Amino acid sequence: MFARGSLGFAVALAILVALNAGGCVITFERIEGNGDTTTPDTITIRIINRTDYPLDPQLYTGGTPDEGADGLFVPAHKQTYFGLGKLGIMRAGEEVVLTIKCGELKLFGTQGGIIGDDLTSPIDQGERILLREGEAVQCGGIVVFTFQTVSNVLIASYGVSLQGG
Repeated sequence: MFARGSLGFAVALAILVALNAGGCVITFERIEGNGDTTTPDTITIRIINRTDYPLDPQLYTGGTPDEGADGLFVPAHKQTYFGLGKLGIMRAGEEVVLTIKCGELKLFGTQGGIIGDDLTSPIDQGERILLREGEAVQCGGIVVFTFQTVSNVLIASYGVSLQGG
């Protein structure tokens, strides 16, 4: 059995290697002002944890429209290089922003996210959201994934807007 930190580091390292091999460029940035870092050739993804618990937003980027959810929701596409220990775990109330160049991303979304003080035994998981570049959001757009709870039920939602909109 792996220690919790060792397993997390191994997973993060494997994902980092897979991203570099696939040529995908993703940058994570600290939120300044309103968190709008979008340019006309990028898509900004904001993740907001409005719960009272640690959150794994289960954010995935990559895949192709032909593969659909089966091609997107695989370990190689999971984004974890943010949050606590750069493992993709967000504190209660935390927000993160990442910017992705258009054309490098075809599908993105969340498996619903999980919450709890021990994410190996989560309190709840939200509903899956799958979005396509060019359909759900255009270059220059901003996607905001919001995670909140009602009576310990996790609700994952999203909104899309244009830059500055």
